[in-house]
Amino acid sequence: MRRSRRYTNEGIVKLLEGDWKLAEKKVTRWANYHDMPLLCYLVASEAALGQGDKAKRDHYLALAAKQENSDLAVQLTRAKQAVREEEWEVAASTLETLKAEHPNNSIVLSLQKTTYRELGEWQALIDLLPKLHKAKLIDELEQNELNERAQCGLLEDIASQQGSEGLINHWNKLPRKTRQSTHLVGCFSKQLIARKADAEAFTDESLSASKYLVSKAHSYSLQAKKHETEQAILERFLSPSLLRFSLL
Repeated sequence: MRRSRRYTNEGIVKLLEGDWKLAEKKVTRWANYHDMPLLCYLVASEAALGQGDKAKRDHYLALAAKQENSDLAVQLTRAKQAVREEEWEVAASTLETLKAEHPNNSIVLSLQKTTYRELGEWQALIDLLPKLHKAKLIDELEQNELNERAQCGLLEDIASQQGSEGLINHWNKLPRKTRQSTHLVGCFSKQLIARKADAEAFTDESLSASKYLVSKAHSYSLQAKKHETEQAILERFLSPSLLRFSLL
């Protein structure tokens, strides 16, 4: 056992040094005699992945999964490897299983944040943000930035799936604080304009709401003036029929 521990320790050092092949050799040589073979196989899976051998990686994970009390460690390793390799569907599936049993695990939460963002699972990301902030995995600034990114992505998805009517209905249901975001007003207006429905947004809202949206669009226009494409969109958005509201 003493020899197996020494080889495992040396293998972990080699893993940290990036010597994947030697790391794999050392941690597996005496794995059957180690008092914690789970550790040996998890390190071996990392070493195999470092060599680009995903089949061998999966082989070692399967061996690790046969050890006692291994589920959390194996699943976290699998999820982290999937995220690192940008295997987003695998990551999402693994994290969904982990979420049910370990909803407050900080590693699970962090991996969910990355995976939801990459997959465009915007509502899931929005729902996750309070937990990330409570766990102190993100600060308030990052929470606001991620929320705006997710809300904008969700507006795009809804517009694509439900058209302008669904988009407007969704917008009207958002909290007032969310609708006050200049960035999100820009996202909302872009989706309306893409569907030639910008005027429609103003027929269903009160005059005061229309004035508010236009004023926000003015602010967005100032921010976007360096970007010719966005500026052209805003010029279409601020048509004479809508500009008259800002003059009242």
